[in-house]
Amino acid sequence: MQTLRDLEYYVTSFYGDSFWEQVRPRGKDLNKPPSDIIRRFFFRDLPTKTRMFREYVQKTFHEYVLLKIKDNGISRIISMPCSNGEEAYTLAIHGLENDLYLEVVGMDVNPSLIDVAYQGKIHIPTARFKNINPWVEAGYVRTIPKSSRACKDLSAANIKMAQFVMDRCEFSTFDILEKPLEEKFDAIYCLNLFRYLTDEGKETALDNLIQGLDQGSLLIVDQPYYVLPPSTRPGLPRYNGKNEALYGWKVDLNEFYATLHEQDLGLKKVSKFDTHNVYEKV
Repeated sequence: MQTLRDLEYYVTSFYGDSFWEQVRPRGKDLNKPPSDIIRRFFFRDLPTKTRMFREYVQKTFHEYVLLKIKDNGISRIISMPCSNGEEAYTLAIHGLENDLYLEVVGMDVNPSLIDVAYQGKIHIPTARFKNINPWVEAGYVRTIPKSSRACKDLSAANIKMAQFVMDRCEFSTFDILEKPLEEKFDAIYCLNLFRYLTDEGKETALDNLIQGLDQGSLLIVDQPYYVLPPSTRPGLPRYNGKNEALYGWKVDLNEFYATLHEQDLGLKKVSKFDTHNVYEKV
């Protein structure tokens, strides 16, 4: 990707025209080198949300992944996209808690997030600190004193992963929209990606992810979103006004996840739609 036209094609194809309108260069940016605009897109403009200690990750790991890998000598799981590493470290800790030799690979298209992930320093909001207290007591995580944090920076890292947790994780920059996975994994966690993609982007990402699965491997995608029951009356929209903007895309994404086993991908659903979205490669 070397020109703005390349970037425009990439964004509109995989993220949509409306997203391109949000990030396309304007004003003085039009005079900047294309490489600067492209770099800014991947470093700043892409969605970067993630969360540590997700209940969904914990439940799917213990209910599905653990059963698959508990007798393995070494198992490998990928977190794609991994953002700043929170999810990858969470999975590594779940492996350590269960006395597994688990290697976790975190991949993300944003190089700056990979740099952060390697540091093992994370900001946890105060409201979620109670969730990590057991891990602090067990030595997986240590808190960073306020005196050591950046002055007046409310988003400064306040916990640091233990070195033996960090040793179970590796991180690298990777664009799942550009090429397929080159290695095989026992499980792939792909959360908070498909919701941002166009139909073309979803299909491309899914095809490239599947290349990282062996027979019996698991693909875990986002849990179903809560939606209000849509209208089923002929001739009426499924929602009116702002409710369509609020719930419409969630309905579409729920349907996409619920029908992965119906596509020619060799996937079998091993979870119920109303709880989890976990698929096995057959």
